[in-house]
Amino acid sequence: MSQDQEFSPSEMRWDPVYRTWSIIAPERGKRPGSFLRKEDFPQKKLSDEESPFSYLNDHATPPPILKISDPEGKYPWKIKVIPNKYPVLRVEGIIERSAEGLYDIISGVGAHEVVIEHPRSEPTSYDLSVNEILEILKVYRERILDLKKDIRFRYIMVFKNEGNLAGATIAHLHSQIVALPERPLQIQTLLNSMREHFDRKERCLYCDILSEERKIGKRIVFEDENFVILCPFASQYPFELLILPIEHNHAFEFQSDRLLYALALTLHNALARLGKSLDRPHFNLAIITAPPAIPKLTRPHYWSSLKEDFHWHLRILPRIVFQAGFEWGSGIYLNPVPPEEAAAHLKEINPY
Repeated sequence: MSQDQEFSPSEMRWDPVYRTWSIIAPERGKRPGSFLRKEDFPQKKLSDEESPFSYLNDHATPPPILKISDPEGKYPWKIKVIPNKYPVLRVEGIIERSAEGLYDIISGVGAHEVVIEHPRSEPTSYDLSVNEILEILKVYRERILDLKKDIRFRYIMVFKNEGNLAGATIAHLHSQIVALPERPLQIQTLLNSMREHFDRKERCLYCDILSEERKIGKRIVFEDENFVILCPFASQYPFELLILPIEHNHAFEFQSDRLLYALALTLHNALARLGKSLDRPHFNLAIITAPPAIPKLTRPHYWSSLKEDFHWHLRILPRIVFQAGFEWGSGIYLNPVPPEEAAAHLKEINPY
């Protein structure tokens, strides 16, 4: 490298919540083909006649768990929740725990539901109105509250894979809800991070992060009196977004209609900014809420501070780069776009 050639130094950044390292490496973004283009990975768009999730093909899906009627009467339903036809876990059965030498086995009991978010096959998440997003959020809330009644389930996860680069196998607008018989390691890491921070400081970790980020401001994309959209300090992906409620609350499913409407506005805002700046990228979305506080005989005080230490949040990961061998082999994420630059760019976008 010549002495006058400019370069941007990389940084390793630690995420104290998820306990992961990310390398912010701007030079990587200058390589040819650094970013994925949707047109290089086309996904067939299905017509209403072809899509198994279309209102025209109700016979092709299992009987609904929940159905929201269309107030305009144009379609037989507006949102429909069905059991996944190919579930990762099945609701029938009892949970059995066993060992095979040093290994542990838990029977595959759980729930796997599909939320079909629109009766037509054409719309994407970027096309939804605020009120349509609100109705979907209300469905999530209702299903989580119902699934939490089953004491077999240790964690309930809501997520969306939008586009084939994000893992969607069907182009029709939908999301998924999975109830698990054990807490995932990532969720257990969150619990540990937040509880240990609270034990030391008697404060919520995300509340402290919010206070710092709002004071600094350079990673904030948008905020109002209810929610903040920011690019995390140790972002794992370029243009990764974190949506945090300003008022502390541990569980998404306990949010009022008023706050769900505020969240719908914020989510609509975030998707509009991503859509306009990155040409509607494929993305993953997850709502991270507190697990059911199932008592443990051996640790009676395990959940004693959950309401104070856990802070629910929503993550959006645009899929504009591949993860490869380094990330897989090291568990360290490579991000070619500093979150400060991503936030500054998205902040300038008019979402309306």
